Formats: sequence, C-alpha cells, structure tokens
Amino acid sequence: MKSEILPNNLSDGGCAVTGLHPERGVCIDGKWYSSPVTINAGEIVGWEQGDKPLFQAIGEFAETVTPATTEVLLIGISTPPTFELIQRVADLGVPAECSLIDSAVRTYNVLISEGRRVTALFVP
Repeated sequence: MKSEILPNNLSDGGCAVTGLHPERGVCIDGKWYSSPVTINAGEIVGWEQGDKPLFQAIGEFAETVTPATTEVLLIGISTPPTFELIQRVADLGVPAECSLIDSAVRTYNVLISEGRRVTALFVP
C-alpha cells in the first residue's frame, strides 16, 4: 500500500493527498492522518465508524452526499470492498467509486487536478 503520490497544482484551495503509508495512514497537504478522514471542498474532517459494520457506516455517510455539492464520491478503504458496500454506493444519486485506498487516492488527485467537485472518504 505504500506509494509515492505527487501533489497537484491546486489553485482552487483543494487538498492534495501527497502520501500513503500502511502505518502512518494518509498524508493530506503534508499532514498525516492515521484514522479515517473525509475531504470535501478543501475541508478535512475526521470520520467515526462507531459500532456499526464498516459497510453500513460508509453507506450511511455516502447517503449524506448530494449531487448539489459533489460530482464524484470516492471511498478508499484498506481492505477489498465487499459486494454489499459496492452495491450500496452504486445505488446513490451521485457517481461513486469504492475501491482500495491506494487506487482511490490516485483517482482523487486526478479528479481534483481537473477541477472536479470530489468528496472523499479515506479509511486507512
């Protein structure tokens, strides 16, 4: 899961995911986050799964994302997504992708560099 991810040239105040490490987590704009975080419109917020199964908690988070604020929802997790999670995300009203975190990070950086409105949830 360790990879080099180069920062983007972001003029709109967006965040670039600049690193990924199995023990340190996700590096966003030079700061490491070892627990789950969301990024939306340049704002980084911690995310709590609570006592729910991962697919249920992520599904509930995904249901809060609206097409008015997000063009694409990206969910990156450290274990392969289950069919139930992929199906729940696919049934949302906003284009969404659920994948392993390294793939989601690369996709996030590409979409942000294109100026797209992306909401991301990274669960290291």
